[in-house]
Amino acid sequence: MQRILYALIIIIATGACKLQEQDNPLVVGTCRDGIKNQDEEGVDCGGVCLACLVQVPAGQDAWSPCHESLKSNIVTISGTAFTVIPGTTIVDAPQLKGKYYEYTIPMQNGSLRIWLAGGTKPTKNSIYNLTKTPSTDSLRRGFAHIYYKDGSSGIEYSSTDGHRLYMTVKNGTLTFEVCNVKLDRLSSYGDSNQSVTIDGQIVYKAPPPMIYGCNRLVTTNQFMFDGSISTFDQSNIEYSEPRPGADYYEFRITASSSSSYYTKTLYIRLSADRALTADRVYTITESTAANSPKPGEAYIAYNSSYTYYSGKSNDKLYMTITPENQVKFEFCAVDMFYYSYTEGLLYGLIMYQR
Repeated sequence: MQRILYALIIIIATGACKLQEQDNPLVVGTCRDGIKNQDEEGVDCGGVCLACLVQVPAGQDAWSPCHESLKSNIVTISGTAFTVIPGTTIVDAPQLKGKYYEYTIPMQNGSLRIWLAGGTKPTKNSIYNLTKTPSTDSLRRGFAHIYYKDGSSGIEYSSTDGHRLYMTVKNGTLTFEVCNVKLDRLSSYGDSNQSVTIDGQIVYKAPPPMIYGCNRLVTTNQFMFDGSISTFDQSNIEYSEPRPGADYYEFRITASSSSSYYTKTLYIRLSADRALTADRVYTITESTAANSPKPGEAYIAYNSSYTYYSGKSNDKLYMTITPENQVKFEFCAVDMFYYSYTEGLLYGLIMYQR
């Protein structure tokens, strides 16, 4: 009985001490103590602290103050403009252990990483407060963090307090905007480049969920058949519109492989029932008698020393039209046949600038 009474006294005393500490005028609250104190509107936000997360009303875009001067997928670092690498997949993934959601954005000179508070994919137009690198890799609700690594020097920079990140989600497309945001150098040697400023607009549309992560065996403008990877560029892609007697769009891609002396040629034919102006998922099928895919179907042929053809295996070809009017194709583990025999699997990630 005495032990129970002793434990109760300890609990009461501990709770009282905690209350006294919060009420004690000598204990000063901060905007990083994880407590809703001072005149804060939320935990560590509002009042004397940075504003809390702004949930923009439905139907209203969260554009930045310099929205009119920004161009799609152009990021300016201290006055020098860089382009988000065309066709490069932006990685978006929850970092559940750190309780933030991350976007990794490759650019012509280095890369950006954007962290958003919470471990779930953002779905609403919002305005985040930018903050420094959190020591615990966890962000408080309503906050975001930007990390930039210079591709030529390897110098790393981090966002500071007092700036904002504007995020608009519309029709499955995510747009980030920043205006004159200051990034501080993470480690300094000497007195130069202690900070940079960043302005920009990043427009991103995630690939169809069924394809996500499938093509890590190949990168942009590569295809792989039976383990052999072939690489090509825009000059190796020939595109033709539908014509009488051949009612399909055709992409003819020629490449070479270091593992073979043979030229590799890939043919992609798409049904012409719709213009190539919107995202679409095609069912890959075998060639018809007229070599014209039916509505919603695609046909693939691959030629090296022999010619292989796609068949009726219910495989899919995913077509994405980017904001830059590029056509992006992705396909994974497509069964390719030589006559009636399955000969190998075909993977591809193709970007064509129209």
